[in-house]
Amino acid sequence: MRYALGSKADRVSVVDLPAALGAAGTLLAPAALHRLVWGDHARDALVDSAHRCLIAGMAFLAPGAQHRHDADHDMAIGGVPALISGAAALFWFPLLWLLGPMRIRRRIRPVRPKGVPTAATSVPSGPAAAGAR
Repeated sequence: MRYALGSKADRVSVVDLPAALGAAGTLLAPAALHRLVWGDHARDALVDSAHRCLIAGMAFLAPGAQHRHDADHDMAIGGVPALISGAAALFWFPLLWLLGPMRIRRRIRPVRPKGVPTAATSVPSGPAAAGAR
């Protein structure tokens, strides 16, 4: 017998479960990879792979958590407030996971023009700087 998708919570679960499984798989993959390549001096490949898995895991986790949040609130407080709450949750994830780290990164590492080496962007100062100008 086929499972009939009757209520909104049932339809949301069809999106929620694969998103949760995708998030679990991609967020746990770096630990398994670390165990497999331990001692092979593959740190750069491991860090690059872990970074990509983290980005993919967050891409799976955000809609999965938002859909679950929306379904739970739909049952508890009704349709329109649940949609507003779900939209706020979907807005919150990129704010925390993308804009916050980008702001911190800019504070730590200022933006340089592309193709210009770091030494060329610094302005010489001191007694030797007068002869260099």
